[in-house]
Amino acid sequence: MYMLTSLCSQPLTGNVSTSLVVGDELQPSAENSFIDNEEQPATPPRSRTPQSKKFKIDFNIKEIIAAQTGGDEIVHQMETGLLPHRSRLQAVRIFASHLMEMFGDRPSSDVKLCLAKAIVDQFPLLRDEDGEGYEAWFTSSRGKHCATGYIEERLRNVRKRCKNRAVLAKAKEASSSSLLSTVTLNYTTTEVTHEEAGSMTTWLKHNKEPLAQVKEFMEKTAASRAVYVRSHPEETVATIVDEYPHLLATPGMIEQDFRLMLPEAADALFLKWGQMSDGIFEYANKQNNWQQYLRVKEPSTDDEKKILSALVLPCIFPCGVRRVKGKNSRASIDDALMSFVDLQPIGTNIPAYVENKTQKQPFILVMGEMLDPEQVFVIIERKAIPVKSFLKGLDVCFKLFYVLDLGYPWQSATTWEFFQKAVYGLGEGKGSTLTSGCVRSLRAFLNAKKV
Repeated sequence: MYMLTSLCSQPLTGNVSTSLVVGDELQPSAENSFIDNEEQPATPPRSRTPQSKKFKIDFNIKEIIAAQTGGDEIVHQMETGLLPHRSRLQAVRIFASHLMEMFGDRPSSDVKLCLAKAIVDQFPLLRDEDGEGYEAWFTSSRGKHCATGYIEERLRNVRKRCKNRAVLAKAKEASSSSLLSTVTLNYTTTEVTHEEAGSMTTWLKHNKEPLAQVKEFMEKTAASRAVYVRSHPEETVATIVDEYPHLLATPGMIEQDFRLMLPEAADALFLKWGQMSDGIFEYANKQNNWQQYLRVKEPSTDDEKKILSALVLPCIFPCGVRRVKGKNSRASIDDALMSFVDLQPIGTNIPAYVENKTQKQPFILVMGEMLDPEQVFVIIERKAIPVKSFLKGLDVCFKLFYVLDLGYPWQSATTWEFFQKAVYGLGEGKGSTLTSGCVRSLRAFLNAKKV
């Protein structure tokens, strides 16, 4: 009996059907009875005389692509034979994700070959004139030559980033990333269909105005955007911003996405921080000589006090630790401060500054004096987002961690954990697995003072 268990270790689901061609007769596999809802009878043993055996999976390419956000446009481009570079990259990501979901991160050559053939069979204008026409998508290994093609290269790159999905899930659970995974998302926006969300996302990629329509479409696509970010943990911030350029380009979109995601926490910083400042100073003065690290004047206004009470936190909380070449490396207080807020003189060349920054997570840039800034920016993915005040920059910076599902910078992770759990009230289990002792201590002190 011809079985598929040696080729596929996981049950098949989705837009494919599986069969084994023996000679000229097409027979369904007994182990994959999803072709018919009724139980299939076992196939009787056949003679062992030599026969032509072919492995075949019928992929429905159009359904696989169209099921994703923006997929209808990619299908149309594939039908015309004009597949832009960016659309081709997106299509390859979809194909690789589909294969990994169904067959694991190392699908067999037969599976990848069936997919490549299905692409050019169902979209003949993509067929190349050389060879069989599908080799650009996948070419099997031959002799000393490794397998290659768009699909193979994508799978190989994903495996490099995460050895397998189990390791990825364990790493995300243990690290400070995947903040959204423990948050219940209760969107209040009007529900739109998958196709409508895809059309709006396409419109947003190509239009900057009218601004009212940009904000409306960004609001209506917020839920699908959160799902996209959460379901593509391997994507970089740059890729997400390319997919949704208005997140950073249009003022207020980060705040809008966060409010739709977590409305009860949206205004927490502005409502609570002024009440917390005095208690934080009182607590900090009992911890260490934090003044030696900040080297700033005594605050003379409420605004200055609010800024300084935030800057105190990296100085009194334990600095982050990471593993480097088998040894623990602890950040200094200066490192923690720099990953949280950077101070630069007035007139700093912003394009040159962001080009030279290597920190991936968002942070605040202050130009002028720390307690009386001339300009404030939030820096993310080599982009500078201007904001009206330090407190606004702090708010936008924190919300970026949630909207883009980013981990906190390791140097100042406990500082951001304090804002998450004590200020925004987003609870246990996000950031570090358990709330840090230093965060618990300060929170308890503030609660005891009825802050």
